[in-house]
Amino acid sequence: MSGQTGAKSPHEAYFYYWGKALQAVRSGKWKLHVLHDYTHPEPPGGGGKPGKYATQQIGAELFDLENDIGETINVADQHPDVVKRLEALLEKCREDLGDSRAKREGKNVRPAGQLVADDN
Repeated sequence: MSGQTGAKSPHEAYFYYWGKALQAVRSGKWKLHVLHDYTHPEPPGGGGKPGKYATQQIGAELFDLENDIGETINVADQHPDVVKRLEALLEKCREDLGDSRAKREGKNVRPAGQLVADDN
């Protein structure tokens, strides 16, 4: 099934996790990263051969994905209101699902394979 032109997401936000570590939130055209490490090709591959990977770090950076899909220009300083709104969404997500980097267990996280609490 294909999407409709101009369709809007029914969700206020989309959260990016790597394992149990919260890495970013997207809401509309905005994406806010939290401090985390990531791998990046350095140098990139060529001629059908893969490149080597280096570990890099990104801080609290805000990107306008409508105008910068490659996430190259941090606009956090120009949009503190957006940063504040997205940080509040991140906090709600941490309360709900947790964040291993912040050493937070979410209130709605259950052990894998367990559907209901064991009352025995």
